[in-house]
Amino acid sequence: MLPFPGMPFFQGWGPCTWNPSRIYSVGPSPTTLDATKLIATVPGGAQAALIGTLPRGAGKYYFEVETTGAAGAGNNNVGLSPRMEASFNQFGTSGYGVIMDAYTGRLHDDDTFGNISYGTSLNISAILSVAVDLTNSLIWMAQDGVWVGSPGVSGGESILAGRYYPVWQGTAGSGLIPRGRFKTADFYHAAPSGFLPWGH
Repeated sequence: MLPFPGMPFFQGWGPCTWNPSRIYSVGPSPTTLDATKLIATVPGGAQAALIGTLPRGAGKYYFEVETTGAAGAGNNNVGLSPRMEASFNQFGTSGYGVIMDAYTGRLHDDDTFGNISYGTSLNISAILSVAVDLTNSLIWMAQDGVWVGSPGVSGGESILAGRYYPVWQGTAGSGLIPRGRFKTADFYHAAPSGFLPWGH
Protein backbone atom coordinates (compact mmCIF):
# COMPACT_ATOMS: atom_id res chain seq x y z
CA MET A 1 0.00 0.00 0.00
CA LEU A 2 1.30 3.44 -0.93
CA PRO A 3 0.71 6.57 1.16
CA PHE A 4 -2.40 8.47 0.06
CA PRO A 5 -2.28 12.27 -0.51
CA GLY A 6 -1.75 14.09 2.76
CA MET A 7 -0.59 10.97 4.59
CA PRO A 8 2.66 11.60 6.49
CA PHE A 9 5.77 9.62 5.62
CA PHE A 10 6.32 7.10 8.40
CA GLN A 11 9.48 5.05 8.67
CA GLY A 12 9.81 2.65 5.77
CA TRP A 13 8.21 4.88 3.12
CA GLY A 14 10.22 6.36 0.31
CA PRO A 15 13.91 7.04 -0.31
CA CYS A 16 16.43 8.63 2.03
CA THR A 17 18.54 11.70 1.21
CA TRP A 18 20.18 14.45 3.22
CA ASN A 19 17.52 16.84 4.46
CA PRO A 20 18.01 20.22 2.71
CA SER A 21 16.02 22.05 5.41
CA ARG A 22 18.11 20.62 8.25
CA ILE A 23 21.67 21.57 7.22
CA TYR A 24 23.88 23.07 9.91
CA SER A 25 26.66 25.16 8.36
CA VAL A 26 29.00 27.75 9.85
CA GLY A 27 31.84 29.23 7.81
CA PRO A 28 32.85 31.66 5.09
CA SER A 29 30.22 30.23 2.70
CA PRO A 30 27.30 27.82 3.15
CA THR A 31 27.29 24.06 2.75
CA THR A 32 25.28 23.02 -0.32
CA LEU A 33 23.60 19.88 -1.69
CA ASP A 34 23.58 18.69 -5.29
CA ALA A 35 20.37 17.93 -7.19
CA THR A 36 20.17 14.38 -5.78
CA LYS A 37 20.41 15.71 -2.19
CA LEU A 38 22.97 12.97 -1.54
CA ILE A 39 26.23 14.85 -2.13
CA ALA A 40 27.14 17.83 0.04
CA THR A 41 29.96 20.29 -0.52
CA VAL A 42 31.44 21.71 2.66
CA PRO A 43 33.64 24.71 1.77
CA GLY A 44 37.08 25.25 3.27
CA GLY A 45 36.98 26.56 6.81
CA ALA A 46 33.37 25.53 7.39
CA GLN A 47 31.75 23.27 9.97
CA ALA A 48 28.73 21.29 8.82
CA ALA A 49 26.22 18.70 9.99
CA LEU A 50 23.75 16.72 7.88
CA ILE A 51 20.78 14.57 8.80
CA GLY A 52 18.83 12.08 6.70
CA THR A 53 15.17 12.37 5.79
CA LEU A 54 14.10 8.83 6.76
CA PRO A 55 13.95 7.58 10.38
CA ARG A 56 14.08 3.95 11.47
CA GLY A 57 12.86 2.56 14.78
CA ALA A 58 12.97 -1.25 14.50
CA GLY A 59 14.77 -3.83 12.41
CA LYS A 60 18.34 -4.13 11.09
CA TYR A 61 19.63 -1.50 8.67
CA TYR A 62 22.81 -0.40 6.91
CA PHE A 63 24.08 2.77 5.23
CA GLU A 64 27.35 4.38 4.16
CA VAL A 65 28.81 7.86 3.95
CA GLU A 66 31.62 8.29 1.45
CA THR A 67 33.83 11.26 2.24
CA THR A 68 36.49 12.88 0.12
CA GLY A 69 38.53 15.85 1.23
CA ALA A 70 41.31 18.11 0.12
CA ALA A 71 44.50 18.40 2.16
CA GLY A 72 43.87 19.86 5.57
CA ALA A 73 40.29 18.60 5.95
CA GLY A 74 39.24 18.06 9.54
CA ASN A 75 36.65 16.09 11.51
CA ASN A 76 34.74 13.28 9.81
CA ASN A 77 32.02 11.75 11.97
CA VAL A 78 29.11 9.44 11.13
CA GLY A 79 26.31 8.00 13.23
CA LEU A 80 22.67 8.20 14.29
CA SER A 81 20.51 10.81 16.01
CA PRO A 82 16.99 10.54 17.47
CA ARG A 83 16.34 14.20 16.63
CA MET A 84 15.37 15.59 13.24
CA GLU A 85 17.84 18.44 13.50
CA ALA A 86 21.48 18.95 12.62
CA SER A 87 23.60 20.52 15.34
CA PHE A 88 27.39 20.47 15.24
CA ASN A 89 29.21 19.05 18.29
CA GLN A 90 25.96 17.76 19.81
CA PHE A 91 25.60 14.46 17.97
CA GLY A 92 26.67 11.79 20.44
CA THR A 93 25.84 13.87 23.52
CA SER A 94 22.84 13.37 25.77
CA GLY A 95 19.70 13.13 23.68
CA TYR A 96 21.58 13.27 20.37
CA GLY A 97 22.33 9.62 19.66
CA VAL A 98 25.71 8.11 18.76
CA ILE A 99 28.63 8.97 16.46
CA MET A 100 32.02 7.55 15.60
CA ASP A 101 34.58 10.25 16.37
CA ALA A 102 37.05 10.90 13.57
CA TYR A 103 40.21 11.81 15.43
CA THR A 104 40.10 9.65 18.54
CA GLY A 105 38.57 6.42 17.27
CA ARG A 106 36.01 6.60 20.07
CA LEU A 107 32.29 5.99 20.07
CA HIS A 108 30.36 8.91 21.56
CA ASP A 109 27.06 7.60 22.89
CA ASP A 110 24.08 9.21 24.62
CA ASP A 111 24.91 8.04 28.09
CA THR A 112 28.63 7.25 27.83
CA PHE A 113 29.99 10.27 25.96
CA GLY A 114 33.61 9.72 24.92
CA ASN A 115 34.09 6.66 27.10
CA ILE A 116 34.06 3.85 24.54
CA SER A 117 37.26 3.02 22.66
CA TYR A 118 36.21 1.93 19.19
CA GLY A 119 38.89 1.05 16.70
CA THR A 120 41.25 3.53 15.06
CA SER A 121 40.72 7.13 14.03
CA LEU A 122 38.93 7.70 10.73
CA ASN A 123 40.54 8.90 7.54
CA ILE A 124 39.14 11.96 5.83
CA SER A 125 38.77 10.17 2.49
CA ALA A 126 36.98 6.95 3.39
CA ILE A 127 33.83 4.85 3.15
CA LEU A 128 32.23 5.00 6.61
CA SER A 129 29.65 2.27 7.25
CA VAL A 130 26.96 1.92 9.90
CA ALA A 131 25.03 -1.27 10.68
CA VAL A 132 22.41 -1.04 13.41
CA ASP A 133 20.06 -3.56 14.99
CA LEU A 134 17.37 -1.24 16.33
CA THR A 135 15.29 -4.08 17.73
CA ASN A 136 18.12 -5.15 20.03
CA SER A 137 19.72 -1.66 20.34
CA LEU A 138 23.17 -2.54 18.98
CA ILE A 139 25.39 -0.66 16.52
CA TRP A 140 28.51 -1.53 14.51
CA MET A 141 30.71 0.80 12.46
CA ALA A 142 33.36 0.27 9.80
CA GLN A 143 35.98 2.21 7.89
CA ASP A 144 36.66 1.10 4.30
CA GLY A 145 34.91 -2.22 4.94
CA VAL A 146 36.83 -3.10 8.13
CA TRP A 147 34.37 -3.66 10.97
CA VAL A 148 34.90 -3.50 14.70
CA GLY A 149 33.12 -6.73 15.62
CA SER A 150 30.85 -8.61 13.23
CA PRO A 151 27.42 -7.03 12.56
CA GLY A 152 24.61 -9.22 13.81
CA VAL A 153 27.04 -11.86 15.06
CA SER A 154 29.41 -10.49 17.70
CA GLY A 155 30.60 -7.28 19.23
CA GLY A 156 28.52 -4.19 18.71
CA GLU A 157 27.91 -1.37 21.14
CA SER A 158 24.67 -0.77 23.00
CA ILE A 159 22.60 2.30 22.14
CA LEU A 160 19.44 3.66 23.70
CA ALA A 161 16.21 2.28 22.27
CA GLY A 162 14.38 4.66 19.97
CA ARG A 163 13.87 5.97 16.45
CA TYR A 164 16.97 7.31 14.67
CA TYR A 165 18.05 9.33 11.63
CA PRO A 166 21.41 8.85 9.85
CA VAL A 167 23.78 11.77 10.45
CA TRP A 168 27.17 13.12 9.42
CA GLN A 169 29.22 16.02 10.76
CA GLY A 170 32.63 17.40 9.87
CA THR A 171 35.02 20.32 9.64
CA ALA A 172 36.62 21.17 6.30
CA GLY A 173 40.15 22.47 6.18
CA SER A 174 40.19 23.12 2.44
CA GLY A 175 37.04 21.36 1.34
CA LEU A 176 35.11 18.20 2.26
CA ILE A 177 32.48 16.26 0.29
CA PRO A 178 30.26 13.75 2.17
CA ARG A 179 28.03 11.54 0.02
CA GLY A 180 25.18 9.59 1.58
CA ARG A 181 24.76 6.04 0.30
CA PHE A 182 21.43 4.77 1.59
CA LYS A 183 20.24 2.22 -1.01
CA THR A 184 21.70 -1.03 -2.32
CA ALA A 185 22.44 0.31 -5.79
CA ASP A 186 24.65 3.02 -4.29
CA PHE A 187 26.57 0.93 -1.75
CA TYR A 188 30.32 0.62 -2.13
CA HIS A 189 30.39 -2.41 0.18
CA ALA A 190 27.73 -5.09 0.49
CA ALA A 191 25.43 -4.76 3.47
CA PRO A 192 26.15 -7.33 6.21
CA SER A 193 24.01 -10.45 6.11
CA GLY A 194 20.51 -9.80 7.49
CA PHE A 195 20.74 -5.99 7.26
CA LEU A 196 18.48 -4.04 4.91
CA PRO A 197 19.39 -0.80 3.14
CA TRP A 198 18.38 2.28 5.12
CA GLY A 199 16.54 3.73 2.10
CA HIS A 200 15.09 2.39 -1.14
